[in-house]
Amino acid sequence: MASDSRLTRRWAGAAILSLGVALAACASVPSTETVDSPTSQGSRVTIYQSLDELIADSSLIVLGSVAEQAVLPGDDALGDVSASELVVDQAFVPTGLAQSFAQAGVQPSTRDPGETVTVLQHGTLDTVTSVGTLLEEGGSYLLFLNPTGLSGAAAEGFFIVGGEAGLYKAEGGAFVRLSQGGDHIPATLTPQDLHR
Repeated sequence: MASDSRLTRRWAGAAILSLGVALAACASVPSTETVDSPTSQGSRVTIYQSLDELIADSSLIVLGSVAEQAVLPGDDALGDVSASELVVDQAFVPTGLAQSFAQAGVQPSTRDPGETVTVLQHGTLDTVTSVGTLLEEGGSYLLFLNPTGLSGAAAEGFFIVGGEAGLYKAEGGAFVRLSQGGDHIPATLTPQDLHR
């Protein structure tokens, strides 16, 4: 991961304390699944029973490649945060996108090819994390995302839905689910699965 890059400089003013508070809140919510590791513990609020549920809990679905990464310093309790800049190849707006947030006024998002989104994840490639698999520079992914809801520069970033439930990596002509949780969502997806 690059340590002195455009991505690092852009996020230098981000409120990492706010990010830490948000990640701590996510980790302390009661759930149906808990993940323990040597360095951290976290919880999942939702175990997805279908692709439709995952879509409804997402406000942005994109296919793209990670062009750049940076490690953002966190606090002693939560550790560092990885910021990955994903260059969008394609965005999807399937029926039901952001449906879970309709009463809150959240609208589905989209991005044009070539635009970027910044994805924030707890941990770094050098540490064990409670969210599982981290994005890798150069990797191609299909991501189900939501805005961070944080202030400052972090407000422009996104979290992967369900920690890693919304994380699929390119493998051959399809995208393979990387989460090992109890979700009942497809193990593989193609872009055609999201054209509905």
